[in-house]
Amino acid sequence: MNTPKGPTTVRLKNVLYLTNFSRSSETALRLAAAVGRKYGAKVYALHVVVPGIYGEGTSELEAMPIQAKEEAALEEFRRVGSQFIGLDHEVLEEHGLGVWMIVEKKIQDRRIDLLVLGTRGRNGVRKLAWGSLAGEIFGRSPVPILSIGPAVQSGGADFRRILFVTDFTPDAAYAIPYAVSLARENDARLILAHVMPHPGAKKSDRPREMSVAEVIHHLYEMVPKDANLPLRPEVAVEFGKTSEQIVKAAKERNIHLIVLGVRCERGYRGSTTHFGGDIAQQVAACSPCPILTIRA
Repeated sequence: MNTPKGPTTVRLKNVLYLTNFSRSSETALRLAAAVGRKYGAKVYALHVVVPGIYGEGTSELEAMPIQAKEEAALEEFRRVGSQFIGLDHEVLEEHGLGVWMIVEKKIQDRRIDLLVLGTRGRNGVRKLAWGSLAGEIFGRSPVPILSIGPAVQSGGADFRRILFVTDFTPDAAYAIPYAVSLARENDARLILAHVMPHPGAKKSDRPREMSVAEVIHHLYEMVPKDANLPLRPEVAVEFGKTSEQIVKAAKERNIHLIVLGVRCERGYRGSTTHFGGDIAQQVAACSPCPILTIRA
């Protein structure tokens, strides 16, 4: 199977960290700082104020009186800035009628290479830190997104075991150069995985399912011969529901980073991975480690 051309080395010069000062953004803040230090990148911390978007209690600031809210926001800005001491950084607050239009402009103006944001689970595994509006960012971002869910304990950027999951579509294959580069740069073990239906599951109208032997062969084929990985890659074939098996594999194999290729249908509500549905968001909300999504 052909692997699309991609970067031989991940280079991050400008990182955009999105926050609404909620608890779900805390680990993402530490990770953004760690990524900035690891890659020598400039970090932009952005808080977007859009009237009426915090209707589900995603931010404690929204329940406060105006004066108290302003004082709390200033304190939060100081706290965020303190995490970036020693880093080239800016802490920004923007007001507007939509989150995405502001984020999109910042991506263009600041030449952003990576977005970092927090996710939350519980009542809705599909919701990110800003609910459905952050889902719009998830589906439209032209740059990779590093998302951190509520189950993630560490905010470090030391990725020693990387799980790349694919279903062999071009969208998925587009992300393999990132997985290979990150494995090389972190002296990491790269695990390549594919999720198959349970044996004997009801047949669908899809093309013939590959055999396990074919899957293993194609997984190994995805790594370029000149990848120069520090450790021989491993392969894994899982059976069952895709999002659940990705999370299960990450837990069982002590994975430090999951890499997924994603695609976007028309409009952000079509934000899907190559697997279909909202799998990237489901995995991000339940994963024990950060998840890096790259949109083809």
